[in-house]
Amino acid sequence: MKLWNFIDKHHEDLGVALFILPCLLTAFATAGIVFGIGLLFR
Repeated sequence: MKLWNFIDKHHEDLGVALFILPCLLTAFATAGIVFGIGLLFR
C-alpha cells in the first residue's frame, strides 16, 4: 500500500482517472446491453 500511497500523492489526477474510467466503461457497457435487449424484444 505504501507504493500506491506514493503514486496517489504524486499522480492524484491519474488515480482519479484510473478509478473513473472503469466505472464509465461499465456504465456504458450496461447501458449498451440494456439498449440492445430493448431493441431485440421491442
